[in-house]
Amino acid sequence: MDDRRFEALVGELEQRAALDPEAYRWKVMALARAGNCYIGLVLVGLAGATLYTATAPGTVSGLALRLSLMLGLLLWVLIKALWVRLPEPEGREVKAQDAPALFALIADLQQALRTAPVDKVLLTAEFNAAVVQTPRWGALGGPTRTCLMLGLPLMQLLSAEQFKAVLAHEFGHIKRGDGEVSSWIYCQRRRWQQLVEVLEQRESVASLLFKPFFRWFAPFFNAYSFPMARADEYAADAAAARLTTSRVMAQTLTSVCILGRLLEQRFWPAVYRQAETLREPSVAPYAALRGDKGGWIAPGELASSVANAMAEPTGVADTHPSLADRLRALGEEPSLALPEGLCAADELLGVSAGTLTAAFDQHWAERIAEAWTNRFEQSQRARGRLDELRAKCGRAEPLDTEELLDLVYLLENLAEDPDTALGFLRNAQQAEATPPAIAFALGIRLLARGDEAARALIEQAIAEDASLAAEGNRLLAEHYLARGDTASGQPYQERYAKAMQRQREIEYERNNVTLGDHFSPHGISDSALAELRGQLAHVPGLHKAFLVRKETKLSPAQPLYVLAFCVTPFYRLHRPKRAQEVLHEIQARLHFPGETIIVNIEGRNFRFGLKIRWMIGARVK
Repeated sequence: MDDRRFEALVGELEQRAALDPEAYRWKVMALARAGNCYIGLVLVGLAGATLYTATAPGTVSGLALRLSLMLGLLLWVLIKALWVRLPEPEGREVKAQDAPALFALIADLQQALRTAPVDKVLLTAEFNAAVVQTPRWGALGGPTRTCLMLGLPLMQLLSAEQFKAVLAHEFGHIKRGDGEVSSWIYCQRRRWQQLVEVLEQRESVASLLFKPFFRWFAPFFNAYSFPMARADEYAADAAAARLTTSRVMAQTLTSVCILGRLLEQRFWPAVYRQAETLREPSVAPYAALRGDKGGWIAPGELASSVANAMAEPTGVADTHPSLADRLRALGEEPSLALPEGLCAADELLGVSAGTLTAAFDQHWAERIAEAWTNRFEQSQRARGRLDELRAKCGRAEPLDTEELLDLVYLLENLAEDPDTALGFLRNAQQAEATPPAIAFALGIRLLARGDEAARALIEQAIAEDASLAAEGNRLLAEHYLARGDTASGQPYQERYAKAMQRQREIEYERNNVTLGDHFSPHGISDSALAELRGQLAHVPGLHKAFLVRKETKLSPAQPLYVLAFCVTPFYRLHRPKRAQEVLHEIQARLHFPGETIIVNIEGRNFRFGLKIRWMIGARVK
């Protein structure tokens, strides 16, 4: 189900749910049980057929025995395929003796909301908290393991009362009593999503029997249960507000929304930027979050971030409503309050807070060591590139568009000289036939400075290069909405939504190959073809290869090639594992003449071969 169909279906279903919420809830529950019944009926049917063939009167005993053995074997393989081990949540386990205050809070909330007992509490490096319930028998259901995942950065940036609201919200998803049906649906949604992800990675015959149903049912159930999942978010917010206060919950929602974004946009980029000048990290990021109390946030940045977040509408990409809608449901205004005294980590983890923070910092340093070194070395090369471009300017030699944009980027990010970089862009803009990339680069920098000339430059660039539409309209919408100019910002917000939809459609067209696609000769030069053939000749295990060009409707000016390959002669059985190994070799060894999709045309994909094999000039190995 593509995005447009999903969005249209959800919109229709939300209207149905609003007319009669109770009736709709029971329909969703019936649909969930129907999916479970399908699995049960297949297994019971096979078990019955096995038993019948083994005991039916009047059958030839030898034939009946062989048939019953075959059915029994298929039944066993199916059960084994469905008995998937869903991935266990990862994190550092925290026990009651490590954090008695935290476990006392968990116990209080569980008693108040009548939730299932928590089997394990994990501390993670994410700015998030979640309750994960995993069925022990995979698709067959069975008892569930309940794991509470708590992000250390979240605990460091919230007060204990705010963190209590977060926990109450998460436990609200699995509470018993009045909300038990909604909680069960919430768990079913996650279970089906996990099952599809796991089974998609399997290639057994048994899992293939269930994949078509799962591929259809999981997205359909996801859409059908979406209105309930959205309502469940509001119910969880209300439960958290009852156990704290609506004001605390409003502060919590605002803080989680805004601080999470600022961590991604400000804090972590600033940490990793040090790799440009230091061979080894000199900062302990989790200790900094714990002790800095939000000092890394620029003055005035909180207010503008709240304004931007409040202007965002609720969409269907996520069951969580927008910040504005969640606060409206609580009857509260946005309010962001950083902890003034002890943060939740210090208050709830107690003496373990320091030890755990140090452990997370050490693990972070070990995990990013290689990437940090690579970035440092790249930075040294970039400084060499900056010196080279400066020298070229000093000789009064002209720079092409790519060189100019490189120079601007390096001046801003390495030399920290944005004014000089802006001067280069202004001079380039005054030339005749300025490329749209130059106008766009100048426009977004002027926009950041509040210069109204930016608007015309960005619109000019978008008109000349449609690929800039999404980013350009997003920046203009954020600029005007942050200033409270809804009349100017809203049209750009709408254009941004349309541009993103078109971009998703283009990406889907360029990332997928279907039997309905049309192909034409590749049209690459003889030298490029010779180079490609030379590379393919050294790919181990590759039997045949074909190159064609996919005809795209949305982006025809940019060539998109399809490399189809085989790994086994026609007289041998296809081995998916071998095809996957050769695919990895192709990806690692080949340099393609342009954007290329690689597809194996054996096994389930044999019909692609019927379309591609016989095209004149397609075979390249």
